[in-house]
Amino acid sequence: MGNAVLSPSVRRAAEQRQRHDLRRETIVQAAARCFNRKGYHGTSIGDLARELRVSKAALYYYVKNKEALLFTCHETSLDIGVEALRLAEDTRGTPADKLMFVLRYSIEHMTDSLKGCVMLLEDGMLRPRLRRHIVERRNDYERRVRALVKAGVACGQFVPCDPKLIVFAMLGAMNWIPKWYVPEGAMTPKEIGEAFASYLTRGLLAARTAPLDGVRVAANASESADRRKARARRPARPRAVGGRA
Repeated sequence: MGNAVLSPSVRRAAEQRQRHDLRRETIVQAAARCFNRKGYHGTSIGDLARELRVSKAALYYYVKNKEALLFTCHETSLDIGVEALRLAEDTRGTPADKLMFVLRYSIEHMTDSLKGCVMLLEDGMLRPRLRRHIVERRNDYERRVRALVKAGVACGQFVPCDPKLIVFAMLGAMNWIPKWYVPEGAMTPKEIGEAFASYLTRGLLAARTAPLDGVRVAANASESADRRKARARRPARPRAVGGRA
């Protein structure tokens, strides 16, 4: 069958839905920025309206209340993490490759205009039913990341460790990024993702494991710096005078 021709009314309705979804995404991102700066209780609907330069009445047309915005921010954060895991698990890479991809993808997309992400510590502000939903999704996400660490330990790519503790440390570092990140900063979201993923993964690698590309660059740079320092401390050799040394 050929492509169906949409009637003008159907086309207008589709365009209106697209505009509505786009506007809602903009609102959620603004809410995330406000929540990260001032906290949930410190942020009012009026603050969000001023951030977006719209009236509170216009804002209520798109969102039910402040709690609904916070819930959507949490969902967006988890959506990014789950998508990173899905993409990583579909590849044939090593556990280290997959873990580094998950960290890099999550951080890059979390910092790219924040994408509606907030620190997950704020989930205590949600009513019990909504909080249970977020906690269940977060626990499943953490379990899947721990599985990557366990797989790396089992195959000898990672040093023996407590996967639960390691993943807590990694997620803690990631969840703090929205507190200090500014889009006008010196590093792009991609660069931040690369730097964090390399740093957080490097300490897990076993000594006999070839470093990942991102880790290799950092390791080589560190080794070169150490060599320069060693040469600077080494006393100069006296030159031979009047012939060959």
